[in-house]
Amino acid sequence: TDQTPKGQEVWEEEIKKASYQPEALVFSYWYQGDYRGTAIQEVDMRFLVFEESKLSDLGFTRCNLEGARFTDTSLDNCRFEGCNLSGADLSSCTFHDVSFPGSEMTDTLLPSESIPFLDLSPEQLQAVLLRRDKG
Repeated sequence: TDQTPKGQEVWEEEIKKASYQPEALVFSYWYQGDYRGTAIQEVDMRFLVFEESKLSDLGFTRCNLEGARFTDTSLDNCRFEGCNLSGADLSSCTFHDVSFPGSEMTDTLLPSESIPFLDLSPEQLQAVLLRRDKG
């Protein structure tokens, strides 16, 4: 685990690298970053980790985010369109204007209190797992 914060420039460089090195972002680790304004298409991001990060104005299209972890991360105006989020953990995220149209969400872990605000399809609602706060 590389807990060195990486900036926007490194993020954009790694996304470009993924176009010719398909596994560049597989198992990558992003700590305390602030990433924004990027369109990401058809990138393999399996088991990627965002920890204590802020993601704003990002568009993920047909990306493989299977097993990805978003730990204590805020997502603002992010769209996951046609992505594979199977087994992803978003249970400690905060969401504002986030959508998942056409995404595969089997066993995706979400915080139960966010469900009313995520505009999930009936199929997605049946497939996700919910984390309930103790109390």
